[in-house]
Amino acid sequence: MSREKVSIVESEKLRAIQSVAQELFATTGSVFTEEADIYVLIDGSTSIHPNDFGDIKNFLKEMVKMFNIGPNKVRFGAVQYSHVKRLEFELNEYNKTNDLETAIDNIRQIDGNTYIGEALTFMQPLFKKAREQRAGRVPCHLIVLTDGESHDSVKEPAESLRNEKVNIYAIGVKDANEGQLHEIAGSESRTFFVQEFDSLKNIKNEIVQVIRSEEACKETTADIMFLVDSSGSIGPENFLKVKNFMRELVNKSDISADRVQVGAVQFSGANKEEFQLDRYSSKSDIFSAIDRMSLIGENTLTGSALTFVADYFKPAKGARPAVKKILILITDGEAQDEVKSPARDLRDQGVVIYSIGVFNANKNQLEEISGKRELVFYVEKFDILKHIEDEIIFGICRPHEECKRIERLDVVFVIDGSGSISPLQYQAMKDFMIALVKKSDVAPDRVQFGAVKYSDEPETFFYLNKYTAKSEIVEAIQNDVTKGGSTYTAKAIDYSEALFAQEHGSRKSKGVPQILIVITDGESHDKAQLGDTAKRLRDNGIIIYAVGIEGAKLDELLAMTGSKDKYYYVDTFEGLKNTSIAISEKICDDSKPECEIQADLVFLIDGSNSIHPDDFTRTKNFLKDIINQIDYDHNVQIGIAQYSDRYKKEFGLGAFQSKSELNIQIQNIKRMTGTHTLIGAALRKVKEFFAPGGSRRVTRNVQPVLLVVTDGKSSDDVADPAEDLRREGVHIYAIGVGYIDHSQLMQIAGVSERKYTVHDFNELKTIKKRLVDDLCKPDIPTSINE
Repeated sequence: MSREKVSIVESEKLRAIQSVAQELFATTGSVFTEEADIYVLIDGSTSIHPNDFGDIKNFLKEMVKMFNIGPNKVRFGAVQYSHVKRLEFELNEYNKTNDLETAIDNIRQIDGNTYIGEALTFMQPLFKKAREQRAGRVPCHLIVLTDGESHDSVKEPAESLRNEKVNIYAIGVKDANEGQLHEIAGSESRTFFVQEFDSLKNIKNEIVQVIRSEEACKETTADIMFLVDSSGSIGPENFLKVKNFMRELVNKSDISADRVQVGAVQFSGANKEEFQLDRYSSKSDIFSAIDRMSLIGENTLTGSALTFVADYFKPAKGARPAVKKILILITDGEAQDEVKSPARDLRDQGVVIYSIGVFNANKNQLEEISGKRELVFYVEKFDILKHIEDEIIFGICRPHEECKRIERLDVVFVIDGSGSISPLQYQAMKDFMIALVKKSDVAPDRVQFGAVKYSDEPETFFYLNKYTAKSEIVEAIQNDVTKGGSTYTAKAIDYSEALFAQEHGSRKSKGVPQILIVITDGESHDKAQLGDTAKRLRDNGIIIYAVGIEGAKLDELLAMTGSKDKYYYVDTFEGLKNTSIAISEKICDDSKPECEIQADLVFLIDGSNSIHPDDFTRTKNFLKDIINQIDYDHNVQIGIAQYSDRYKKEFGLGAFQSKSELNIQIQNIKRMTGTHTLIGAALRKVKEFFAPGGSRRVTRNVQPVLLVVTDGKSSDDVADPAEDLRREGVHIYAIGVGYIDHSQLMQIAGVSERKYTVHDFNELKTIKKRLVDDLCKPDIPTSINE
């Protein structure tokens, strides 16, 4: 797809890029390129006006802010060129964003003629030096900026750099030669052009998005189904644009029988299979099949289509086990049938649904289909579809997850290295560990990894404080081999406790969560000791996850974890790939937010008859998860009360000193039942927790916080008792589940920022991180009136 020359005024493309980028950064906060070495090659020739050179520097400073800068993370260097070359600063010179910004400000234009070929040759030894400085191989990127035509050849030196695995991105301004830009980058997708230097700021998001997409997509394996609206409202011209959009997504994917498979279904009033997943294994064949698609031209039955397409994610229709499942829905209208249930059924089968709405598409329906707002894209017209290609591709490579980043943990792997595991199977286990490491922000003050390998006897693989860079951990895991021998899992778990000692890097004393992940494929020879050994670690605050493969026993996995939601079983080693995604979400939830809240936190939970016993259990699990996400020491005290048509104080503030003891008490809470929901009466009685004296701490820094959970409409007034609590300084958070009264919920919370709604109790986990983040913000007013 060719790139048009655009101006800042005329460019609809740039506006679309900005809107996508704003959504992206509102969701993620930053770009998660893990580790990289990035050089910028800056044109300093005389043809560039000093003000334009200032725009280049501003562009670079904005780009630097979009990466996680550090000696073991992303490093930036800069070289300026004209007919001479000047190394402004090397990759290892500045390790902080502020220092890099200052260094960029200090760059002075050199003037002269434009010799890009010589400048590219100049970069080769710099990248060679960069590779020698890193313990493991990290991606190398070169961003070339120019406003003119080079006086020498660029093709050969650019190819030479690319042969050394340097990814080159060429940015042309004004009179830059587009043919030379393509020769420099080696790909149109890595070539960018703007008419004015002050337009550079508008493409920084696109450039960084291309970089992160390429890094994420190198090892992608996925089954992707297109579900294409073919109703009469689309029309032949727009239908052609939809097909072009499909072609571009296919073109940017690694199509083959063992990497990315693609299928397509059309729908309107009826559903029509175009081709199933295993039908074609080459891009050209898929392109031809897309070209053959013809418009059906009836009404829009999206719900029926979602039910129909579900079969295409099963082996009979070419889907592969243990491979990511992606559905890309493209529609321009409102569904004339129910979409929520069939969409949820698909998501429950592990299908990630991207909903792309055009023009008259119903945004609420799109969110119901995808289940997450971050997976919904809306564009005003079909021409703009091409502007969201890279974001969709990146999502395919790394589907959106509720938790973007494993932030602050001590994680120890306990790896079964017994003789029952072949080298190929052991590699699958190593890939599983590496996937979790890559998901994490590795640093001494962020996430640390240790490992124990075992068979007859356990041995330390590496301690938590052994490696400080992600690449070092990946290299250590990759170089490991199996031990041989029998499986003694209890002995290994017992041995692993020593790795959670302070001298080996544990930060338990600082409140950092301690995680143990056991991976085994067989029955343990010391299973009699397994339950007691694992429980001792859990009682000491170590969260245990267990992953069982093939011959592993479910009762042993449960004995290790103490909870069904913390163990995983897969029939084959290949199935570990999907499990790594699921378990990364789990340990991401355990990841400690950097929040030092001081609060008296009281939970007021609905125990009325309308809540099913299983949902009441889900509520209790939600409370435990919230508590596990905040510092629980002298800074926080927890109390719980339950209500229906009655009120019951479960336990008061500060009743339990440890998180584990508190979790046990929450687990033991019984649903009180009751025919009515009287939230107002409960709000009046829960005020006892916040009365001065007793266990309430009346100091300036301690926040009184009440969190109310309900699934129904209160039969009494809630506004006055809620406002009365707020006048006492209590911050109230209200969570409504299912068919609740939104106005009542607003009266309870007082401000919209403290009101949360979910469709059912299974979805409580989706608001957990947002709630914890909000609890840590003291700046939200306590009342609408403030």
